[in-house]
Amino acid sequence: MTEHDLKEFLDAMKRVRAEHATTPKKARKFLMKEGVVDKDGELTGHYARKNRLRRKSAA
Repeated sequence: MTEHDLKEFLDAMKRVRAEHATTPKKARKFLMKEGVVDKDGELTGHYARKNRLRRKSAA
């Protein structure tokens, strides 16, 4: 994931949060449909790898 991809992802997350702030189930369903999170709400694929790398570098 490039820096541009990450920026797009974060912008999309902000839009989803703003749009579905009162109904988190809708936001979760949207992200599941997009393949960003699994049914347990955990990040999937390269999003999860990028998140783990970011956590390691912050520690």
